Amino acid sequence: MKRQAALIPLSREHHDALSYARRAVVASPGHIADAVRLQTLAFWDNSIAGHLTAEETSLLPALTAAGAGRP
Repeated sequence: MKRQAALIPLSREHHDALSYARRAVVASPGHIADAVRLQTLAFWDNSIAGHLTAEETSLLPALTAAGAGRP
């Protein structure tokens, strides 16, 4: 199924978030882990916080209006 153009940036951010999570899991303690932690926190501040707000304010209400979650 082809995605709506408006959903493509959100989809890419999901992929980026999974990439950051994977890096955090495999980082060993020490300097590299500290760098990964700082990169992940910056990514959260610069992308994911706004991403979640966009989902909560536009995507979720649209899904609810379309009947998502109804039995």
